[in-house]
Amino acid sequence: MQNDQDPSYQEKRAIMLREVAALADEFRLALPEMIGDLKTLWANVKADILEAQENDTSLDLFYRKAHEITGASGLFNIKDVHNICAEIENIALKNKGKIQDDKISQSHIEELMQSLDKFISNS
Repeated sequence: MQNDQDPSYQEKRAIMLREVAALADEFRLALPEMIGDLKTLWANVKADILEAQENDTSLDLFYRKAHEITGASGLFNIKDVHNICAEIENIALKNKGKIQDDKISQSHIEELMQSLDKFISNS
């Protein structure tokens, strides 16, 4: 077990914290593109809805991207993005196979996507 007073432990800890901070910076830089991908995937879901397709592939891809952003934003403590994407994730999961019939969920996702746009604009 490491001792908090051990200089080598303190040095290793400082290195680790710098590496985590660098990863967080990389994520923040990549976040606008990731949200752009999420928006594209949402557009695909909406196109499927308009065409009345029963295929859940676009919704699954949308869900997975939201899940990816939820996890990473949670890890790096970007709470607004984490909370928004977690809500998107829950709606997508709840509506698998029936989002075409749920206009309220579609409208809610639109509002959440706009919130993500505002977050990116203010960052």
